[in-house]
Amino acid sequence: MKKKDIVLFASIFLLLFLNKAMAVDPVQLVRSAHDPSQRFKEQDTITKAKPHREDIFGHTVTVDDTRYKTTISKDIFGNTVIEDNKGNKKTIGKDIFGNTVIEDNKGNKKTISKDLFGNTVVEDNKGNKKTIGKDIFGNTVIEDNKGNKKTISKDIFGNTVIEDNKGNKKTIGKDIFGNTVIEDSNGNKTTIKKDIFGDILIEKK
Repeated sequence: MKKKDIVLFASIFLLLFLNKAMAVDPVQLVRSAHDPSQRFKEQDTITKAKPHREDIFGHTVTVDDTRYKTTISKDIFGNTVIEDNKGNKKTIGKDIFGNTVIEDNKGNKKTISKDLFGNTVVEDNKGNKKTIGKDIFGNTVIEDNKGNKKTISKDIFGNTVIEDNKGNKKTIGKDIFGNTVIEDSNGNKTTIKKDIFGDILIEKK
């Protein structure tokens, strides 16, 4: 893949992370920071690495141990096309203004652009809009057009702190053993560590 494609994917994945970070189990956020070849032990769920290869057309193909297959290619217009073997398809390209446009085969469309203040703006064709920027302290601020606001910052101990304007708070840091610890304002605590076999263990309290 070309350098500009790598930069495009990195930007999109960052936006997806910011877009979904508050809505999912915090364990999902930490999983993406670990070596994907590790197995996750949480109840009966085990995820293994997805080996990458190229097919005869030069397209990037990934297949995991459940036979889920994803193919990344370019169409005749230079857009990046991501398809899987379950019938899903996404096309990532640019509009005439240079904004990134993501469309799927189910009628969904998202546009990623910059506003006059340099903030990243994500809009879809269903009337949803999110703005991602920085406050005067350098913290990342995510606001939508429904009155929701989230701030991602660092505390004095170097932990990542995620707070919203509804009183919810999550702190992600390390314990003295180097394990990742996630705590929220509701008293929930999750510890992510490795056992002697190198498998990742997830403990919730």
